[in-house]
Amino acid sequence: MEAKMIAMPSRYIQGEGVLQRLPALLAERSIRRPLLLWGARTRKSVQAQLLPHLEEAGMTAEEYLLTGQCSREECARVVAALERAGADAVVGLGGGKALDLSKGVAHQAGVPDIVVPTALSSDAPVSACTVWYREDGSFSDTEGWPTGPDIVVVDTGVCIQAPLRMFLAGIADALATYLEAEPSYRAHMPTRLQYLPTCTARMMARLCYEIIRADAPAAVLAAKTGVVTPAYERVAEASILLSGVGWESCGTAAAHVLGTRLADIPQLHPVMHGEKVAFGIVTQLLLDPETDMADAAELVDFMLELGLPVTMEEICLDQVSETDLLAWCQRQCVPGSRLDCIAPGITARELLQAIYSASAFGRSRKERRRSGT
Repeated sequence: MEAKMIAMPSRYIQGEGVLQRLPALLAERSIRRPLLLWGARTRKSVQAQLLPHLEEAGMTAEEYLLTGQCSREECARVVAALERAGADAVVGLGGGKALDLSKGVAHQAGVPDIVVPTALSSDAPVSACTVWYREDGSFSDTEGWPTGPDIVVVDTGVCIQAPLRMFLAGIADALATYLEAEPSYRAHMPTRLQYLPTCTARMMARLCYEIIRADAPAAVLAAKTGVVTPAYERVAEASILLSGVGWESCGTAAAHVLGTRLADIPQLHPVMHGEKVAFGIVTQLLLDPETDMADAAELVDFMLELGLPVTMEEICLDQVSETDLLAWCQRQCVPGSRLDCIAPGITARELLQAIYSASAFGRSRKERRRSGT
């Protein structure tokens, strides 16, 4: 019988105002000179909640202002800056690219990694891998690390200030977790870690889905009003912890083939990862020969209620010619693709047809919603 594994961060802390506890968490690990890896917008939004507390704790914070992609070239630049500064840890603050970059920096420099998402935009924070992009923003590959982050700090008071679009992208990413985990489990396909999922990871993926379905509408309302509520806290945990552990320890399927690989297409570079995953969910439903279309319609209607994209037009995929999109599909339909979780041997033409059918299905549900039928 094949072995199973679950991957989790060493510590996960969530709540309103927990960013101010970061100096104490660093001190527990004898960290005195952290390198803060963040972008200009993130620095502006959280510096007042962090820098004075680091200073009060007697810590010297070095900084690296991120301006490029989460690329191997940028990683080398950050590692060099960390070593010049004599920093003893890296603290990645911001969105998925800053957090993924911090993981690569930490493992290459041999220092602890502290991850601080400032938006609930994806489930990247808790995973033990980095999604690498090229300098031009196109997808390169994914690299796994031996361990996950040492500490993940999710300050919901900070995250709720992020644009609603980012929160919705994170909800879409989390919504896909169980929908992909189950076909991966049924197909007995190993995870990224090359193990089968544990019962715990599978149940975490299911709980993630249940929380999103039950609490996402109320959490979106909370995000619109800027007030952290119990529903927002539950969706935050689902979007970051449950989804992150769920995908990495259970596996992905067609939704994330689109969510990740569509970054190859220049027209989609402005589209967020979770937005591509949202349309990927609809495509997976249309690709799966066992999909109950009544259930699919109910799920797509739920996505529309939240404001998630369900058509090609909403993620700029309509700007890609059929010839170019077919060529993209051909690159995905290779042996060992996560598409095999849905149906082994899916052809490029079948994937292309599923994409067009998904968009037509999403469009029809939008029209029914507008007409009230």
